[in-house]
Amino acid sequence: MNESRARGRRFSGRTLPGPAILLLMMLLLLGASRDKWVALADGDLAFARRMTAAEARFDQEFFDDVVDERIPHFRDRTCLVTPSTLAGLPNSQVARIQWFSEEYCEPWNYFWARELQRCHGKFAPKWCNEQDREQDLTRHLGIKGYFDRLAVELESERGSLVRFNIMEVLVSRLRVWPLGFYPKGGLCGLMVKPVSAFLEHATVDDALTVGAQLSGPCSRNSELADAFRGYRDRADRLTDEQRDVLDALVAFVYTTKLRKFVETPEAPKKPLDPASFKTGPDASALLLARVQAHYELWRNGNIAALWDEQCVDARADTTWEECDRAIRWFTKKIPVVTASVRSVKVAGNLARVISNVTYAGSKKHGRTGQPVSDDETTYWVFENDNWFTWNLGAEDPDNEWRKREKQAVDVTFPEEAK
Repeated sequence: MNESRARGRRFSGRTLPGPAILLLMMLLLLGASRDKWVALADGDLAFARRMTAAEARFDQEFFDDVVDERIPHFRDRTCLVTPSTLAGLPNSQVARIQWFSEEYCEPWNYFWARELQRCHGKFAPKWCNEQDREQDLTRHLGIKGYFDRLAVELESERGSLVRFNIMEVLVSRLRVWPLGFYPKGGLCGLMVKPVSAFLEHATVDDALTVGAQLSGPCSRNSELADAFRGYRDRADRLTDEQRDVLDALVAFVYTTKLRKFVETPEAPKKPLDPASFKTGPDASALLLARVQAHYELWRNGNIAALWDEQCVDARADTTWEECDRAIRWFTKKIPVVTASVRSVKVAGNLARVISNVTYAGSKKHGRTGQPVSDDETTYWVFENDNWFTWNLGAEDPDNEWRKREKQAVDVTFPEEAK
């Protein structure tokens, strides 16, 4: 097949399934030769090894620079890659984007769409109700085989990069559909075996990176904490910072220190001068885009992405379960219909945004049953070169805003941009 025909198969509407999906379909249909969960794990192992062969790390930087930039709707279960997405990129970058789309994203979505088919229709099992807080997938599906297969490979592999990539693929699955939308108790329990196998031969930086990512969704999991306690106790030549982070992981409570380490494990970025971005056009446009995307996520009930957009302080003061519970309640009872930005003020790295939001009516909550519009205030913090929401947790952003309000600057946008 020549190059033009190959690209046509990949990007022109994608009428033919990719090779990874075809393989998965065969395994699911044949069934008897291998367990379907083992087949799913083997697909992820193949992707991790392909990344390793290219000397690429499947880490947060990969998601930031490749996935979020080139496959912007990935978190909404879209794996599509278009020719314009790849324009001007070097061949090595194009290959990695294609691998991600065809080997990481598509087979996973295909598998779960098939697996959760039972949840559609009049006689769907009770646990399928997405508002049910007790819907522990590990009690209803044989997903343990997926985790165990990856654990076996982590026990036998010795190369540090391939072990890291396998572990990161597994950790990333807790953040994407559908696992990102379910309670994490049972899932985090299944993480103990692969994490323990990974820590047996992990470098300190890799162990801290994985631990910091798990400390959010798997906070206060005592078995995972024990795994990191054992790693800390047998590790040699730890720096003070590394030991502090391991101590936090042993406590397994998500803290600002953990997030800073996982996002900048080697050299923290130089803090930006607030004056350089509080009214700058780039940061202002970015803030408006983030606010608009925020309400789109609420409309879609995208819990994983709404958690990801929380700022450091919000994550430190709440848990995934609290965030999950609040978002599920609101999206079911009073879902957002439309939203438009009315005013924006910025003081240093803190922004206050007032939006006019239309909610679907709910008689149970004092509404008439008709759509109702209200002004809503959200706060946003500029950190790590982006805006993050500060609307969860024990700390009240109103108090911080009142301290800065005298220095606040109005930010204006073209009317059509709002």
